[in-house]
Amino acid sequence: MLNSTKSILCSVVGELFLNRTTMVAIYGAQAVASIPTILLALLLAAAILKTTSLHFNVRISLANLAFATGLTDCGMGIVAFYQLYGLTSFNDEDKLCDWIALSQTNCRLLRTVHNIGSLVVLTSLLFLAVERLCATVQFKTYEQHQNRSLGIGLVVLQWLIVLASQTNGVSGDARFPYCQGVISSPRMTEVFVGTCLIVQLLGLGAFVILVFINKHKMRTYHMNRALQLLSTRYQLNENVKTTKLMVPISAVNCAIFAVSLFIIIVFARDLPETTILTDASAHVMINIAPWLELLTLSMPLFTVTFCAVTVVYSPTIRVTMFRMVGLGTWAQSQHTAHVLAVENADAKNIYFRQLQQQWKRTATHK
Repeated sequence: MLNSTKSILCSVVGELFLNRTTMVAIYGAQAVASIPTILLALLLAAAILKTTSLHFNVRISLANLAFATGLTDCGMGIVAFYQLYGLTSFNDEDKLCDWIALSQTNCRLLRTVHNIGSLVVLTSLLFLAVERLCATVQFKTYEQHQNRSLGIGLVVLQWLIVLASQTNGVSGDARFPYCQGVISSPRMTEVFVGTCLIVQLLGLGAFVILVFINKHKMRTYHMNRALQLLSTRYQLNENVKTTKLMVPISAVNCAIFAVSLFIIIVFARDLPETTILTDASAHVMINIAPWLELLTLSMPLFTVTFCAVTVVYSPTIRVTMFRMVGLGTWAQSQHTAHVLAVENADAKNIYFRQLQQQWKRTATHK
């Protein structure tokens, strides 16, 4: 029985990696994509932290998300380079099978960095929604009091939850033709991805609702007691900008999980919840393998989208990033600085107009 299982196992490895070039090309794309996206994510995280005009809690939350995307890309690169090393070092099917076909425990260890990073990304969007909710509820005092303990506490709690979840993963000595959690636990993975999709949809809905709430508050407080409410209006404006930034990022994440769930339901529905390999299950694993690895490439896409959206929606972060890469005098940076100058001048004009209005009201009352 063991010899039969190993024979099927190695035949799947040979079919996927020796007789076809699709998987090799995908792993190559993952390896190539991982390096620039790691650097991009770290640059974005550093730029966010250096943008002191943003509220501290927003900075630490967004920087944590950027760092997590880089960590996930790093985990993807680790797996891809591991597979590519085996493919370039072993031409014999048995030796390649020993290298590629890992046990559940070893596969879990190999994907640890990727799993931790992806879970932090998943929970970051939810925790950011919580932080934005607190900023919306406490908009009158949020900017003045700073309340840094909220941002730090949310990030620390998030990492504790993610790290604790890694102690309860699937492990065992059963070997599979390639390292993916779906093929060893298809039903559990389907439930997990479906739950993640629901959580992401709730987060997206929360961001959209918070944008409308803060816009409504801005209209309500537009001319009320100008002098006392300048900081309030500033905080409401920051709430709108930051929350609008998260809407497309959260939407992309929802799309990734929706596509992942679709692929798992369509291709893995005939995959049995068992560690015993059969000819039927081997056929399903061969068909689903390229799709699962293509899904892994969605993380570099998310990193690029996150960076692009942040740069487009936040002029202050854009200026900081340009300066960090030595493009502070570039035309686009100059244009950004001009836009910021106009916005600052307009803010000052509003301030003095409202101050004059308050003086007139005070003089009238006298």
